[in-house]
Amino acid sequence: MTAAQAPEDAMPWPAVAAKSARLGFRLIDLAEELQINTRRLRRIRKGQLPVPHWMADQITTWEEEVDTDAEAWANKLITLAPTLNGPVTLTRYPAKGYLQRTQTGIKARSVETWDAYLAIVISQLDHAGIDWELTTK
Repeated sequence: MTAAQAPEDAMPWPAVAAKSARLGFRLIDLAEELQINTRRLRRIRKGQLPVPHWMADQITTWEEEVDTDAEAWANKLITLAPTLNGPVTLTRYPAKGYLQRTQTGIKARSVETWDAYLAIVISQLDHAGIDWELTTK
């Protein structure tokens, strides 16, 4: 079956690529997280194979998890901001080991996914007019 023969409701590769990039995944990261052969993933990317429903479902689940978590964290920070003596402090981690000791979920899979998560939180803080600063652990 080629991508052209994929069912109408199959998620197209550009949507998968956009969602996974938004979450901070490179192609190799995506293959590792999904435990899929990189050669097969390249064939999906090139349109030689359709995007499997399970893959689209997993990436959508990760996206919903990150969005829900980021929204909750941003709302908490927005609520706390007036009580702080300065800007909200957000933490960047220099390596995966530091990150995974303090965070959980898909956002803690790599420094890149954490940075993508921070970008979502930062955009919500900016929208609310809350000052913020980044520190590195």
